[in-house]
Order: sequence, then structure tokens, then C-alpha cells
Amino acid sequence: MSLTAAMSTALSGLTANVRAVSLISNNIANADTDGYARRVLDLSVANVGTTGGVQINSVVRQTDTYLTSDRRVLQAELAYTNEMQSFYETMDSVVGNAEESGSLTDLLTQFENALITAASNPAEDIRLENLAYTAEDLVEKINDISTEIQTYRETADENIESMVDIVNENLEAIAEINVQIIKVAARDGDTSSLQDQQAVLLDEITTYIPISTTLQDNDTIHVYTNGGLALLENNVSTLEFEKSNIIEAGVSYEDGNLSGLVINGNEINTTSTGTIAGGAIAAMFEIRDEIAVEEQAQIDAIAMDLIERVATTSVDPTIDPTLDPALFTDSGAVFDPTNEVGIASRLTLNSDVSPDGGEFWKLRDGLGATVEGNVGDATILNAIADSLTEEVVPTSASLDAVNSSFVSHIQDFSSEVSASLTRAQNDTTYTNTRYLASSEAELAIGVDTDQELQLLIRAEQQYAANAQVMSVIDELMQTLLNTF
Repeated sequence: MSLTAAMSTALSGLTANVRAVSLISNNIANADTDGYARRVLDLSVANVGTTGGVQINSVVRQTDTYLTSDRRVLQAELAYTNEMQSFYETMDSVVGNAEESGSLTDLLTQFENALITAASNPAEDIRLENLAYTAEDLVEKINDISTEIQTYRETADENIESMVDIVNENLEAIAEINVQIIKVAARDGDTSSLQDQQAVLLDEITTYIPISTTLQDNDTIHVYTNGGLALLENNVSTLEFEKSNIIEAGVSYEDGNLSGLVINGNEINTTSTGTIAGGAIAAMFEIRDEIAVEEQAQIDAIAMDLIERVATTSVDPTIDPTLDPALFTDSGAVFDPTNEVGIASRLTLNSDVSPDGGEFWKLRDGLGATVEGNVGDATILNAIADSLTEEVVPTSASLDAVNSSFVSHIQDFSSEVSASLTRAQNDTTYTNTRYLASSEAELAIGVDTDQELQLLIRAEQQYAANAQVMSVIDELMQTLLNTF
């Protein structure tokens, strides 16, 4: 090998070493940077004429498409289960554990105990007063549950709007980066940093909508939902959603009163079988349009059952249930069974016996009584208590059409909320375990700082060796020059 060839070989080695040191240093510096993928040099043997050495072909961004796709699927699923768990945590908090003071079950028990206490000595006003307060507490708890459900639906609606905005912004940004990648690649530049930026944006979209990507020949990407709907190809798709200001029990998507999700002018299926199934946006739609609606129907049915149980002449012979409000009312009026939706939020204690200015003796003598009767007569009080435990088929279709007591309805509702929370927590735990395992597998091909430091030492040693070769060649040339 001639001195010129040796020099060329050593020089190419020095160039590769310098580039390798730069990449390794960059890998170490960005080990914890979101979206960053490890870089390595793609090298080959240079063989031009009589010279050799090493040739830098490109900088390779190390990723595993399968691992990334798997992790993103689980990331979307985890976002979905987290939202479900959050909803049931809210429900469990407002309904309360059966053994907790102030829970729905506890307040019913307090109401039942107050009825028994008042019936044991109906002449004592303090017992009747306590009964009125426990009845009011039970009513307010049912009101609170209904209010919390509708508030959560409104929150879900607001969240959908903000999530859709983020997805739109990220898709626009990814499309712009696609353009930049084409320009940089045309100059034989390194597009790795641009691809890192895209990875971060894609990961954020994945939290809201499960997506898949396809890499094009020019290193740009196309984005699709896991259901196959194109979000970004040659053009960017636009997601549209219109937030509702107020959501009440009777307001629903099925009736056309709530916005769905529109992509490129076409309304899409947002249910669990739709093209965006999984992810936080699908969870928000499911909560707003299905799960919360079902919970509202349950608490409405319970409120309706409570009203109807005491709105009979067998319980209070002093009223005409078709004309006179009973112990529990629809905002002070007689309840119309055809107006079941939202009754849980309108449920009130009859103002004639309300702690706020009512006459407590009417709990004993009847709401239609004009004067106090026999202070020792507990007939009506016992009838109210019996109505709560009497097993009858409920009028509402939202409750099982079997003989059940009001107490059973409350217990079943509380138990179902608690069980739903447990299932949601288990789903989240299971999905999170899978997600962490997938993330660790993906990280395994990422930056290992210990390994990078070893490579850095090796690159420095190789640099020193090539530099030594250059030094020896320089000495040889100087010797030859001095000889002549």
C-alpha cells in the first residue's frame, strides 16, 4: 500500500471516528429525551481505485416498528382504562361505601332507624324532627348523585373538545415535518431529529386515538386509526367536535342534542366497535353517551320507586296521590310516571314536613291533615317503614322486573358501583402491567448509557490508532523529503 493510500485510509477512519464520537455523545445526552431513538453509523468498506478505508453511508435511527406499534396500542388501551377508572372513582366517592358515614346506604339506614324511633314514641316532636332531617339527607344524597353524573358528562364533553384540538394540532405538525423531511433528505441530510419530533407527536395522539403508521419511500409517514381510517396521507384529516354548554339528564347523543365526532365532514362511529375504539376520546364518548346515562337511569329509577312507594292511600290516607304531593315529590309537585328521566335531580321532600319551615307532626298524622290527631298513633309512620321493605315489582324499566324492596334497590346500586370500580381498577392494573413490559422491551433497543460509554472509549481508541497512523505517515514523508 502506498503512503497516499494509507493516509486516505487513516483519514477516512478519523472522519468516521469523529462522527461516531458525536453520535455516541448525542445518544448519552438524550438518553431520557422523549421520542429520541438511538443513532448508529451505517459504515461500509471504501474501495475507490487503489485506496481503501471506511465509508459513512448514513446515520441509522434504531427503532423496532413492531415493538413501537404494540406499545402504542397498549398506551391507548391504558388511557381508556384510566378514564373508566376515574369515572367509577367519582361514582364510588359520591355514592359512598356501604359502611361509610354519609354514604347512600348509610343515609337510608339512618332514615329507617329514624322511622322506627319515631314510631316507637310518635308523641315526641324531636323524633319527628329527626325523621324529617334524615329524609332530607337521603333526598339530597340522591340529588347529589344525579348532579355528579351530569357534571361528569359535561366534563367528558369538554375533554373531548380539548383532545380533538390536540389531535388536530399534532396531525398538522406531523404533516409539516413530513415536508421538512423531504427537503432535508433531498440534500442528503440527517432526518433523525425530525423523526424524533414526529414520534413525540404520534405518542401524544395515541393517548387519545389508537393509531398505526406506515413509512413511505421518502421517509415520510402516513397515519391511520387502528380501525383503518386515514388521518394523514397526502392531506391532513380534520376532526370536528362541538362542545355543549350544559348537559342535563334528558340530553343525549341519540336524540341529536349532543355532538358526535366528524372527520373530513363525515360523522364516525364512536362506540366500542367504531374506528377510534380505545383511547381517551372513545372513553369520553362512552362515558358521556352510555355509561353515565345508564347510571343516571338507575338513580332515576330508584328515586321514582321511592316516590311511588309512599304515594298511596295505604301509606297516607289523608292525601289523594293523583292530586296531592306525597312525602317525596317532583320539585314539590305530584310525580308524573312518564317523566322519569331526571327525577333523581328533581326529587324533594314535601315542603309541609321539610326541616325548612315544615310541620313535623304531619309525618305522624298525614300530609293532608289540617289539625294534629292522636299523638300516639304511629300507623302512618309504620306504613312508611313497611313500604321501604315491601317487595314489589318496580314500575321503572331501568330496574329488574322482579319483586324487590327499596332497600334492595339501594344496596344493589351501591354494590354495582363498587364492583364496577373494582373491575375498572383491575383492568387498569392489568393493562398497565402489559404496557410497562412493552415499554421496557422497546427501551431495550434504545440508549444504554453503559454500553454507549464503552463504545465511546472504543471510538477514542480507534481515533488514537488512526491518528498514530497519520503521524507515522507524516514522519515517513518527512524522511523521504529530507533524503532528496
